[in-house]
Amino acid sequence: MELDEGKYAEEHSVTFSEKGFWEHFKDFVSFLSGEVVTFSSVAASGWVLAEILIAVFDNRPSISSLAVPVLAGATVVAMYRAYSKLSSYVPEALLSESKQAQTIFRKQKFGWQWALAKEMLFNRISESEAELWRIRQGTEFIRPKPHSSQQYYSWLSNRPEAIIRLLRAVTIQCTAELPATIGATKNEEGLKELKLKIDAFSSLYSTATSFERECHAIVPPEEFEAVHEMTHGWTDTIRDGVNAFIGIVTKLAELDRAQVEKGLLDPPEFSIVFEPPENLPEFSNRLSQVNQAILEEA
Repeated sequence: MELDEGKYAEEHSVTFSEKGFWEHFKDFVSFLSGEVVTFSSVAASGWVLAEILIAVFDNRPSISSLAVPVLAGATVVAMYRAYSKLSSYVPEALLSESKQAQTIFRKQKFGWQWALAKEMLFNRISESEAELWRIRQGTEFIRPKPHSSQQYYSWLSNRPEAIIRLLRAVTIQCTAELPATIGATKNEEGLKELKLKIDAFSSLYSTATSFERECHAIVPPEEFEAVHEMTHGWTDTIRDGVNAFIGIVTKLAELDRAQVEKGLLDPPEFSIVFEPPENLPEFSNRLSQVNQAILEEA
């Protein structure tokens, strides 16, 4: 919800899902029912083997004493195969995710959807985060892109609007879209939507990285050098806000179920601030001054 231009506030009822013993048992039974062919094959093979051994040793036991070990062996094999498939099952939406993300889903401990979101977010933005840090530290090689004065002025004039739009999109994702989607993820059916939202969010973070890289790649004409430097670091507020959001998700993922159920611990309240660059008004004034000076000289 937009309170004022550029300011957003949202309230969410934080929910936590957990798969209990019986839910896990039902899943096991479901996988076990798919092993009827395995059971039948093992039982038939066992019976044939038993008949061969009886013929060799000429010692035929009773039907019941023969059937019990054969059926027991077939049951154990079927149960083992069912358990193996269940313990390695990965939903289609998580096939490309990390082993840790897949394990979080399989276990589905208290608050698993928050832990899963944290893992998926971290895996997607860690590379962009590292690149942003290198750019700001000056340890990333960026090929220079010279511009003429006219090209450069057109490019620079659009930077404030670009960063404001990017900030708005990231803010809405962090305050509305992602929290609502994470909280609504309660089972496998919700994974596809969760992945779509996280992919969209990570795409915005990659855009922020490209924004910062471009600011350092463009070689400004001499008369614009001072005002150009003011654009460096405009994505810091996005980086800080995103890290704050991931910190919130991490804390929610680590809440203790027993304390929450006893009412000893309530989900904490958080606020995330995404503010436009502090020097944006000064930048606009300086840009107008430089452009006016160039026009007067011409």
